[in-house]
Amino acid sequence: MLISIALATYNGEKYIREQLDSILSQSYTNFELIICDDHSTDSTIEVIKYYLEKDSRISLYQNKTNNGFLKTFEKILSLCKGIYIACCDQDDIWEKNHLETLINNIDKNDCIGANSELVDEKLTPLNKTLLQSMDVYIAPNSNNILFQRECFYNLIQGTASLFSRNLLQYLLPFPHGIKFHDHWIALNACIRNGCKYIPETILQYRCHSQNVTGYQRFKFSHALQTIKHSAKFRQTIYTHNLAMLQAILPSINDTKKKKFVQQAIQFFSNLSNNQNKFNTTFFYIKNYESITLCPRRKWKLFFYRVFCILMFGIMQ
Repeated sequence: MLISIALATYNGEKYIREQLDSILSQSYTNFELIICDDHSTDSTIEVIKYYLEKDSRISLYQNKTNNGFLKTFEKILSLCKGIYIACCDQDDIWEKNHLETLINNIDKNDCIGANSELVDEKLTPLNKTLLQSMDVYIAPNSNNILFQRECFYNLIQGTASLFSRNLLQYLLPFPHGIKFHDHWIALNACIRNGCKYIPETILQYRCHSQNVTGYQRFKFSHALQTIKHSAKFRQTIYTHNLAMLQAILPSINDTKKKKFVQQAIQFFSNLSNNQNKFNTTFFYIKNYESITLCPRRKWKLFFYRVFCILMFGIMQ
């Protein structure tokens, strides 16, 4: 089965060679690599053209102007011909079995995501996976649990995922207001043929100054630098989730899922407008296990509830 690898580039000369080498070294070889460059001003194009001459599976498209990541990614997806599509960043390193692991485990689901190892700019391990860096302690074991999680936070990392090309009819064009395409893809998969998560590590996720991960956000030094931006960041998340949930609501046929999405819309609407703090906190506490995938331990539940009250009662 042909897999289309979708890669958007922009001024990526520093790391893109290593990423391309890792792609072309995949154990699963039946793929096409679709690259769209968003009007780079460095030597990114020259690097790509060098690889283009070496491998016929690579196709390069260039934007005449800088259109932004989402518009560029929309263009790439429309050019993909494979049965499945794998998203790709320009600065990571894929493990040799990256594609093989995803396609062997996707089963009948529309989407699958896996884990990644966090590394620094020089590929030195940070001794943590992306899953460990999030507020997630157990991997979701069902599509319904993953669906509830995706209504609030995204667990499916784009560059560690694979999804069915059949989803494109529901994905494009991206709704106005969304910021994170991989979140939109995962949620659409959850309400159709399902989305799946596996804890296997299939790539090295490079953490650098232009690519801030959840792991870096929890570093004290980084936290001090970003406190003044936290309100703006939260508002960005609220706006994105509202746009995404409102866009997908008409497509949901399952009564329980539709009700949950409606409640989630009200939840983020309250947060955006700084209203109904009590109801917002209560809803989050009530659904905390499915949202955060926390273990069932009473002492952790107690402290988590205290945290929720502080977060929604004070930080707002």
